[in-house]
Amino acid sequence: MGLLEETKNFTFKDFSIFKGEIKGFNFRIIILHIEHFRQMYLTANKFLKEGLRPIYIKIGEDIGKRFMELVIDKKKADKNTAFRFILRSLERGGWGATLGNINIDEDNKKIYIEIQNSPEAYEEGIASCFGIQGILKGMASVLFDSEVEINETECIAKGDKMCKFLIGPKENVPLYDEETMKALNKIMETIKTKAGAIAALISTTEGRVLFSTFPHEIDVNIGSLIASTVALSANSVGDAFNIGKTFSTIDGERGKLILMPVKIPNKKSGFLIITQIGPNSSTQLAGLALKSGATEILNFFNK
Repeated sequence: MGLLEETKNFTFKDFSIFKGEIKGFNFRIIILHIEHFRQMYLTANKFLKEGLRPIYIKIGEDIGKRFMELVIDKKKADKNTAFRFILRSLERGGWGATLGNINIDEDNKKIYIEIQNSPEAYEEGIASCFGIQGILKGMASVLFDSEVEINETECIAKGDKMCKFLIGPKENVPLYDEETMKALNKIMETIKTKAGAIAALISTTEGRVLFSTFPHEIDVNIGSLIASTVALSANSVGDAFNIGKTFSTIDGERGKLILMPVKIPNKKSGFLIITQIGPNSSTQLAGLALKSGATEILNFFNK
């Protein structure tokens, strides 16, 4: 009997409970009331706001990779079977119905997935399944043995009927259309020149890098994730203490980073601009350049 067939008819009668441990699918399971689960999100968002999103995605990504490694190692399953097995396990664990709504194109390294009843589709107005995005991204990176991007194209939280995800190489899964990507790239190049910057970067507030001129030896994805958390958390602190700070700075041995989050009104999302300034520039000059770039981004999305 194959791995998928083994779990096809699993029900809670197949789970065992002993001294506070629930086991099913050979894993320990923790059951949490949906309202308590959402309250953790709401409480964290209250203090960290958008700065929490990249953390959820990164946690999910590491979990997804670990799931794949465990199933491949313990069950001796091929990667495609392991991927589908984990989706079935997540479905049985209350993370939403997925089976029958999956299309895996291994030749082109692309995956299309629909999920009904996602527990994360709670933040009204945006695609808010950040943990699930991370899990799927981590699983797909192991499946294809390469870095991938994920885009939640539809979400129940936005008023859609279900949550839909497209996963694949960054060039095949752009977060925005061609016109938008060209406009953002042009703005980034202008910022870099005006700020007298050694390097510049534009990412989403979830820490997803769109454009970067940082050296290749630097992991810009991790850097952007950390920078998003720092910048957006700093904004939350500024709100709490009524500090009108438009940008944050980080001093380091290799230079000074200037960070500025850009909030897009009525979209509950935005961008993060980062520059590393050179010896002939200044924090004030870079700050003014970033502020000008932020205005250009706002004008583009509000036109």
